[in-house]
Amino acid sequence: MTVEALFQQFRDRLDASSLALLSQDYPEHPYTLFAQAYLAFQQQKWESAVQGFAQAYGAQPTLWEALFYKAL
Repeated sequence: MTVEALFQQFRDRLDASSLALLSQDYPEHPYTLFAQAYLAFQQQKWESAVQGFAQAYGAQPTLWEALFYKAL
């Protein structure tokens, strides 16, 4: 499965198995960094979330969601 398809599956369902596959198959991809940061955000782990969103946005500046959630 492509990184884009896994990321879309994660976004649609907040599916832990797709996050695990993203982390395993694409560990440094901006989508993986965003998904991990989003999970930290949901768990109110603010420092980890902000750092992850910053890494995701730094790796792919067109990933506007990372900048949005970092600002939150």
